[in-house]
Amino acid sequence: MIFIDEFEHVFDEHLTPAQETPASRFCAGKAVNFASPDWLGSLNRRVINKDTSRPRMSHATVRVHTEPNGRNRRVARMPEVVTHRYNPEIGPYQNICSLPDSEASAIIDRLRSKYCSTLKANYLVRRRSAEQWLSITASVLLGRRVKHWPTYFFLGDFSHVEDRSRPSALVIPLSRLPQDALTFTLGDSMKIAEERMPRLFSLREIVDLFAEGEPVAGFGISDKSGAQARFIEMQLWDCAA
Repeated sequence: MIFIDEFEHVFDEHLTPAQETPASRFCAGKAVNFASPDWLGSLNRRVINKDTSRPRMSHATVRVHTEPNGRNRRVARMPEVVTHRYNPEIGPYQNICSLPDSEASAIIDRLRSKYCSTLKANYLVRRRSAEQWLSITASVLLGRRVKHWPTYFFLGDFSHVEDRSRPSALVIPLSRLPQDALTFTLGDSMKIAEERMPRLFSLREIVDLFAEGEPVAGFGISDKSGAQARFIEMQLWDCAA
């Protein structure tokens, strides 16, 4: 693991090292200085596994937590990191929807021929439609206008499984990202956007879901034990100019 000493903003160019190896995992060493309650720590201290000999869980698991008043609650431990997968030939934080149709289509054709033959002909149209829904909904949810293309992350550590199209991984502590720039979907946002009643969640709402336990039970929170069919996606939004 490579540690980055300074972490002012997730898009700072110093997060991309000069020499990089596939499946590299990066961790920031300095927190962004923004006012925040200890929401993640307080949530996880309720359900932390004190048996350190056991391997890390790969799925959100519901456990019973007893409150001081004796009341039992079913909660799940929330991952403390997020993972951004990318191709080092292209670089991190890239979004194909930021490109003109001709350039985006050329990249998709190249990906289809080299890595993923199952990419459908209407992929770009579906992707742009999904991101339009994401940006409109995120603007309402966050209370400010956001750009039309976010950076995508997995909630949890998804740096282990080989991905030929995205062999590198950037792993960042969730608590060090700006709370007012994060949204979440319970699954792939492209598929969620095509549902009859798509739902986008704020950070606080996701925290509440883990506090409830059952809504996130069974979702993958790490790919250390293998690829996960179900995962929680996080979108990181930049402030609109």
